[in-house]
Amino acid sequence: MRKKIIVFAVLSAVYIIFFPMLREWIVNERYGFEFIVSGEKNEESLGTEIWLDAVLADGEMCDLSRFALGDGWEQQGRIFNPGMEPGRHTVVFPYGERVEFVFIKHPYSGVIQVKHKGETRKIDLFSEKEETVSMIFE
Repeated sequence: MRKKIIVFAVLSAVYIIFFPMLREWIVNERYGFEFIVSGEKNEESLGTEIWLDAVLADGEMCDLSRFALGDGWEQQGRIFNPGMEPGRHTVVFPYGERVEFVFIKHPYSGVIQVKHKGETRKIDLFSEKEETVSMIFE
């Protein structure tokens, strides 16, 4: 009986210690997207702003107000970062085989990097006129 209790206690301790780490690895590897703002910009750009206009998961629009924002990010109907304070922000989506980020390009835009599953994509959001550009992860 004592041996069963010791085995149960050891297995419980292993579960308690390793399950959160395993869960975090699974969530970040499968669903985590890291937005990296460096303050970098096109030579012609008048600023370093980043505007995230929409997020679609499997073709369905996500409610941007539901995402917890890190330092430097603001909710202004869209998700906004002035780009002046370089930093990283991880967003976790609990669903979606295909995730599409729709960014706004305009004369005051900077450069954004998005990292997912070890792959980093970089996009210059400068444009002389306002338009949108999508970044799709499948």
